[in-house]
Amino acid sequence: MKDKIQIVKIGASVAIQKGRINYSGLDKIAYDVKRFLDEGINSPMVISGSIRFGMSELGYKEQPGDNDVKALQMCACVGQPIMTEVYRAALKKYGIKASQLLITYHNLANPEEERNIEERVNHDVENGIVTLINYNDGIDIRGIAIYDDEGKLNIRDNDMVSANMACYLDAFRLVMLTN
Repeated sequence: MKDKIQIVKIGASVAIQKGRINYSGLDKIAYDVKRFLDEGINSPMVISGSIRFGMSELGYKEQPGDNDVKALQMCACVGQPIMTEVYRAALKKYGIKASQLLITYHNLANPEEERNIEERVNHDVENGIVTLINYNDGIDIRGIAIYDDEGKLNIRDNDMVSANMACYLDAFRLVMLTN
């Protein structure tokens, strides 16, 4: 039974600090998610950092430039399963099951797909599962960077995804953990 929903957005800078996974920080977040669940507050999480997790795995010392979209996508694709597993393991320590949901702006702009996303997350909530939501940078480069008609770089990130999710799920709160 769904009581209350809060969306928790965790920035890449929270998950990865000084090039290393911040296990203690993620453990504290998982502990808080458990406390909230015990109080009837469900916390689907919008997680960021697949590029940074992939950079670490691939041995990158610096993030590829915004114009190197293929390298950024490669890092995101390599890092996505690692990132999800790190979050899943942190939650599992507190008896919480997690699912994964990768989305794009196309999904968020399509009413039928938006409804499917909402139903998917609500079903997880009703079953005590924390949904780990991330932008699918491997499919849609707009999650990494996009240039407008005037050549200006517009970064779209999971902050916007988390705001959209909060609206779709009628969340009573949006918590953003970032630098």
